[in-house]
Amino acid sequence: VRSLLAKRGMVTRLVTTFTIGILLILLSGLTDLNRDLHKAFVSPGELTKHHAMLDCSACHTATGTDGETATWLATMFTSESGQENRMLCVSCHIPAEGYGLKDHGLSSEELRSLSPDTESRSTLMWSLASLGPDVPRHDSGELACVTCHQEHQGRNFEIDHLDNQRCQACHKIKFTGFSDGHPEFSDYPDTRRRLWNFDHGKHKNEHFAAKDTIFECASCHVPDVEGQNILVRNFEGICSDCHGLEMEQQGVSFLFSKDTGISPRWKFSHESHQGHFTKSETNFACSACHMPSPDVRNMLTGSFETTCTAACHHHVQQIQRSDEIEIFSLPYLDVETLDDQAIGQWPEDAAGEMTPFMKLLLSASPAIADDLKRLSEAGIYLDDLSEADEASMTAAVRIVWAIKTLVYDLTTQERNGPWRLDQEGNGFLSESDRASLAEQFPIDAIRAAQSRWLPQLESEVRRYRAGESLDTTPFFVNMDELVEADAPDGWSFEMPEFVGRYRPTGHADGIVRRWLDVTGRLYYRSDEAEEIFDLLGGPFSSGRCIVCHSINDREYREDTTTQNQFRKIDWPETQLPFTKFTHRPHLDQTCIACHQGQGFAPGITEETCASCHTSDKAGDNCLTCHNYHMGRFTLARVKGR
Repeated sequence: VRSLLAKRGMVTRLVTTFTIGILLILLSGLTDLNRDLHKAFVSPGELTKHHAMLDCSACHTATGTDGETATWLATMFTSESGQENRMLCVSCHIPAEGYGLKDHGLSSEELRSLSPDTESRSTLMWSLASLGPDVPRHDSGELACVTCHQEHQGRNFEIDHLDNQRCQACHKIKFTGFSDGHPEFSDYPDTRRRLWNFDHGKHKNEHFAAKDTIFECASCHVPDVEGQNILVRNFEGICSDCHGLEMEQQGVSFLFSKDTGISPRWKFSHESHQGHFTKSETNFACSACHMPSPDVRNMLTGSFETTCTAACHHHVQQIQRSDEIEIFSLPYLDVETLDDQAIGQWPEDAAGEMTPFMKLLLSASPAIADDLKRLSEAGIYLDDLSEADEASMTAAVRIVWAIKTLVYDLTTQERNGPWRLDQEGNGFLSESDRASLAEQFPIDAIRAAQSRWLPQLESEVRRYRAGESLDTTPFFVNMDELVEADAPDGWSFEMPEFVGRYRPTGHADGIVRRWLDVTGRLYYRSDEAEEIFDLLGGPFSSGRCIVCHSINDREYREDTTTQNQFRKIDWPETQLPFTKFTHRPHLDQTCIACHQGQGFAPGITEETCASCHTSDKAGDNCLTCHNYHMGRFTLARVKGR
């Protein structure tokens, strides 16, 4: 008879043998009989629905691909590295170029430049937690994806969700909750310039009050389709009732500014003209030049044609029009000094100067840019080359031929073809810049002007490019045979003046916007670009764009950027901001609940937000207001799709 001890030993051996047998079955080669049991046995939990179609080897380097017993047993005794697995993650989730897997996708230097220079602050809980292991990192400083994104938590688990403790594990300043210890905001969201130069306070307290009109936010602002951003209605919808008059009368009259610190656009001396009127025994009446605006709130000034030319200034042939911009001109040349310099044909009655627009186009060639700079620094001008040394004279000749080549390239330009200007050695105009500027020129009008101003241009340029020397041939244009060139709206070519002008045709003029776009980007790379941008955007310029459209402050631009932008401020396509805000859940609040700053600017404080954003009210999760990844991720395309 077996003893009790023997019986117990036998039962133990049977149970052990049975258990080993079951394990061998579960871990043996996969068959239709044990596949589901095998998967259920080794799986730590159900995958989220986003990864449910993947097998283990898609995310785990230690599983191998065969799923056989030896592989799984080896995995049991292998310390799998999350850092190795991270490379499997980014094979599908591709980070934007320049953004890796370090903290927030930024380098240590970039993080230091963005982090507040404050001392570390902690709580008792975090002080105790710091005694344990630190956040695991690769030798390169990169974080494993699984540090924050953990799978096998269930089909409906939000894998991109992070709790606040996980966020604070790396931060110097640690706190209990958003309403208890979160650092105060620093100038959010006004760290960037606002798009418009618009004074809400002045409009509400002066202009709207004077018209006894209700000042409502919804009159100008509407949420976008998603409710994330608040948009501003267009100029025609909200501004034109008051400001449309100035736009419509551009070039005919202009609205005097009430600000005495701003100089008027016209240099006009009432005292001296009163003397002129007295000498001519003419009544000096205010109403002869000034008339009230339709709303009788402002005094307008009549046009030059109606107030100045009728009796006195009819003899003036060349008037610098206040709202017309000289884009294109043939400059006056010192043809006497250039007589032996082989510049070919040139009209002696051309009396203008090179416009900054032409200089910018010519400067697209680095060699011509150097020639223009040489003459400028030497104080030598094309209309007087008597003091020019040999190098300056050579530069002047190249500039003359560059002008003629520019005209030739424009006049032989196919309307929808590529722009041939600056084919050799581009200085700083990009291909899109050149295309944008080329499209706005009235080619037919330039051709008509060129046929009178430089009739032999086509043959001359071809001979010049072939290396042939052409004698300087000055001539006078027969003014009696000049015919006004037909030009599109806004353009005018004054044939006797050898100049082509453009007058903006209204708000958001396309041509002015193109020049502002290009010259804004080149503002600190080209003197001509700076001159053009200031010319078009100034408060008393033809466009007067900068009266309402904001640009970077001069101090800011000079220190930190090479661009002078006036367009809408967008984050780069690949970069996300640290802090985000969506208006949708806040639309039940009054606008002034947050817009408490000067001029109704957002004056958001931590206290304002914390009144609602607590753990038991609107929630205080870090990711509600912050993006962790600064760079966007894109999904790799599956082959065959």
